Amino acid sequence: MLELLEEALDSLMPEEKELAVKVFGERVPVSEYAKNHNQHRTTASSRKEVVLKKLRAFFKARGFNI
Repeated sequence: MLELLEEALDSLMPEEKELAVKVFGERVPVSEYAKNHNQHRTTASSRKEVVLKKLRAFFKARGFNI
């Protein structure tokens, strides 16, 4: 299962992967992530939603219903 997660993360753009690892993996708040990357919180939040859609599509294509 970890291999599949790594494949999912590798399917993202580098910036998206970093956001996913920080926000979902390390549980860094979006506001803190945004501040550390000189982004507005709403921008980081929107990017997080894009990453979620991509990851859901990745897993759905492999038979997982998330």
